[in-house]
Amino acid sequence: LPILSPYYEDGTYRLYYRMVEGVDSNGNPNYVDRRFFNSLAEREQNENNQRALAVNGFAQLRYQILENLSYTGMFGVDLQSSDEDIYNSMKNWSGMTTGGEPGGNAHWSYANFFGWSTIHRLNYRKSFGKHEISAMAAFDAKSNDNRTISSYGSGFVNDYIRSVSYAAHRQGSSGKHSSRSLSYLGNLYYTYDGRYMIQANVRKDGNSGFGKDVRWADFASIGLRWNLHNEAFFNVPAINHLGLKGSYGSNGNSRLGANEASGIYSIGESYNYAGELGGAMSRAPNPTLSWETTYMTNAGLRLGLFDNR
Repeated sequence: LPILSPYYEDGTYRLYYRMVEGVDSNGNPNYVDRRFFNSLAEREQNENNQRALAVNGFAQLRYQILENLSYTGMFGVDLQSSDEDIYNSMKNWSGMTTGGEPGGNAHWSYANFFGWSTIHRLNYRKSFGKHEISAMAAFDAKSNDNRTISSYGSGFVNDYIRSVSYAAHRQGSSGKHSSRSLSYLGNLYYTYDGRYMIQANVRKDGNSGFGKDVRWADFASIGLRWNLHNEAFFNVPAINHLGLKGSYGSNGNSRLGANEASGIYSIGESYNYAGELGGAMSRAPNPTLSWETTYMTNAGLRLGLFDNR
């Protein structure tokens, strides 16, 4: 059960509670008023509205061009937006100063994200005699756009006017970020008689987050495999599968942070120049920043015993 009622005796919401802190020189208790953060008053007097919208879509098309050649196309879209409108009433402590001065404060923010991606791929596959060959060529494109707006205001005439636009003191900020990426890729796979396999991959990637002269990078890999258990000389009853494989190649990483290459300027009242709104560089540009490349070598042995039991 609560020790203190959220209401005064006259039915209004409680703002203070009285407690004893020591005694005076005559032994009488010292009463001190403390702020009472009334969650019931905040629930009834404040406003906190949040609205969100999310839309996700995906479409895919497959078409058999020839007996051994097929096309696959995929397209996806992602839309997310949110709107938050908050008002803290001047009648409770969430909208008062520490000294008890009423004023109210409001906060409004909006965020929007829109992204799409598409992949188009051609696949070829053919077997003849002891040979089997497959190939793939594709391109992959992505686009993302983010926009945010935020505003804050304090000092309202009354609790009926709650828009930031009518606050005595206002401040706000906004942001926008866009990114684009495009990739071309190819794959070739060949196997002979189920014994010897070779696979090669190549790709060319571009990303708008890097300097304009270093946005593109090339990556490749090659892998080999030898299934010894399919050789005529191999005869070990207990081993039903024995394979050796190895690969070497490179891949890239573009997730190095937003605006690292182009630099960032901060604009605000702190950088006023000649009475006008000004800006200052908060992060220097790095136009030569490009892909992070990793080279990898792998070797392995695959062993299956007793029919994989």
